[in-house]
Amino acid sequence: MTRTWFDWLATGVGIALLIGSLLFLAQMVQDITLTRILSAIHQVALWQIAAAIGLTLVSFGMIIGFEYTAARYTQLGLPFRNVAYAGTVGEAFNNVLNLSFLGASAARLRIYTQWNVTPQQFTEHIAFVGLSSWFGFTVLGGAVLLLAPSAALAQLKILSPLLFRLIAAVFLLTVVIYFFACVRIPSVRLFRWRIPIPSWQLATRQIGYGVGDWIAQALLLYVLFPSVQTVPLVPYLVAFTVAMFVAIVGHVPAGLGVFDSGTILLLAPFAPKEHVIAALILFRLMYHVIPFILAAVAFGEGEIRRWITAATE
Repeated sequence: MTRTWFDWLATGVGIALLIGSLLFLAQMVQDITLTRILSAIHQVALWQIAAAIGLTLVSFGMIIGFEYTAARYTQLGLPFRNVAYAGTVGEAFNNVLNLSFLGASAARLRIYTQWNVTPQQFTEHIAFVGLSSWFGFTVLGGAVLLLAPSAALAQLKILSPLLFRLIAAVFLLTVVIYFFACVRIPSVRLFRWRIPIPSWQLATRQIGYGVGDWIAQALLLYVLFPSVQTVPLVPYLVAFTVAMFVAIVGHVPAGLGVFDSGTILLLAPFAPKEHVIAALILFRLMYHVIPFILAAVAFGEGEIRRWITAATE
């Protein structure tokens, strides 16, 4: 597929943001020694690790939920186990390799094409999945920014509470408009393609699973703080929302550097830097690295079986 100027621009901005964020992150943590970080990691209790594992499973369970809802929307007619496999492996790859020039949907495309899914079905399916995650984030982020006390918003010292409220209103308004469209509009036409609009029942599940996924991710990082008892939940959720939004918009793989530097900066009034770094390291290990390794093994095993089958036919 030919890349447009916008694709190249998005890739260039993402790479520039990644490099800039990593340099900024290095400057922020230059006074933190490895010994202090390791000491902070050792302070994380076993119950926190167990809770983080459980929240990781909950998050991927939500991902399977909106993947299966997407399969119903596009009428793929695939068994649940197939859709669960595609969603789990695809999202694990997506979390790490989310670069525009690699294609966040490459793993899902490879998996679904072996089950005779048409290009139009796959395009509609992956769009539904992407909207599930985005609307989940906007509902959670909008609710956090709208309901958080003004004092908690002011503590972050980046935007006025009123501007935070306006951003929250925009977030939630997009979801309301989408849901209204699902209730009233059966389909839309884009050039020569007719795109069906999900029913309000499917949209409810779609948004619900998306919100559940983001709640699990947010709590996963939160429980891994060595000083979790001293980090106030509401300012943390605001910091998580802001840092993650910048990472998503920046289109940097796994939000590397962008999310980390933003989280360290915004949580500086509430937790020592080494505690935030320790939580981020464990978060990335449990939510990104381990699932990616397991997904790569499962994906590779499936590819080898297909090669053997094709060679013996």
